[in-house]
Amino acid sequence: MSFLVYAGDGKCQRAAVDPAWEQPASDLIRPETYLADTRLVDTVNVALLLQQPLLITGESGAGKTQLARSLAWELGLGEPLTFIAQPTSLARDLFYTYDARGHYDAAQRTGRSEPLAFLHYHALGEAILRANDPAEVAAFIPPGFEHTGKRRTVVLIDEIDQAPDTFAEDLIGALERMSFRVRELRNAELSTTPEMRPIVVITSDLHKSPPQVLLDSCTHYELAFPDAQRIKDIVASRLGERAGLSAQVFDDAVAFFLNLREQTPARPRPGLQQFLNWMLSLRRTVNGHERNLFMREPDRVVETLDQLVTRTQDLKHADVALSEWLMTQRRR
Repeated sequence: MSFLVYAGDGKCQRAAVDPAWEQPASDLIRPETYLADTRLVDTVNVALLLQQPLLITGESGAGKTQLARSLAWELGLGEPLTFIAQPTSLARDLFYTYDARGHYDAAQRTGRSEPLAFLHYHALGEAILRANDPAEVAAFIPPGFEHTGKRRTVVLIDEIDQAPDTFAEDLIGALERMSFRVRELRNAELSTTPEMRPIVVITSDLHKSPPQVLLDSCTHYELAFPDAQRIKDIVASRLGERAGLSAQVFDDAVAFFLNLREQTPARPRPGLQQFLNWMLSLRRTVNGHERNLFMREPDRVVETLDQLVTRTQDLKHADVALSEWLMTQRRR
C-alpha cells in the first residue's frame, strides 16, 4: 500500500485536480493558501500513516475546517465531504437518511415505489459508496447520484462538541468498522477496503472537553490561535502583503484585533475569518491611500467593525475597546 503524505505547502500532489476545485473561490478560503506549521504537518502525517482519525481541537476561527480543505486539496482528493454535528445527531446520521414519508406518498400515488430513490447519503456513507467501483455498488446508487469511478475522499466531521456525549463513542465504532447496512435495501451492507478508507478529520471548538474515547482513538492536535507574526503570514498568503494596506494601518489592525480578543471574555471571540473580512473592509475604506487611519480617523474604523464582530452587543463592546486601545496608544 502506498502512503499519502501531507506537506502543508499548498501544492496539489496530483496532476488531475477534481473539477470541484476549479471553480473560482474567495482568496480567503482557497486551500492552497493555508499555512500549516511543522508540528501540525507531522501530526497529520502520523494520522495518515496509522490510518487513524485526526482530531483537531481549538477555538472557533483557529483554522480547523480549513485544515481539512488543505489536506484534501494537497492529496488531490476533491472537496471534503462534510457532516456538521448537531445536538440531536446520532452516529447513523453519518451514513444516510431515509425519507419514509416521501416514499409512502409516492407509493400511494403510483402503487409502487422503490426505497432507493428516497435514500440520501451523508458524508461518511457517501465516502464509503465512492470508495467502491460503481458497477459493484449499483444497487446502492440512488437515481441522480453521480458516481463515475471509485476514489478516496476526506470526510470532515465538524463541531463534534455540539453532539450528545454518546455520539463520539458510536462514531469511533462506526469508523473502526467503516461499513454500514441499509435497512431499506434488505439490510444490505456497504463497506470499503483499507487502502480506500476515507481520511477522517474531526473538529471540536472545545465548548466541552473531548471524550476520552476520541483522545484514545484519534491522532490529536490542539490548534493554538496564531500570534501576531503568524497572522501577518496568513494575511500575506491569502490577501497579499499587508492586505494592500500601509504598514502603519496593518500593524495597528493586527494589534487592535489581538487586544480585542484578549478583552472579549465570552466565546466565540473574533476569529481569523472575521479578521480577513475586516482587512478587506479596511482596504476599501483606505482605498489605497497611505494614512494613519486609526489615530486620525477612528470613526472610519468604527464603520468597519461590523465585519469583525456581528452581534449587536459585541459591536458595542468592540467600539468601546477601540476607544480604550487608542487612548493607550496615544499615551505611548
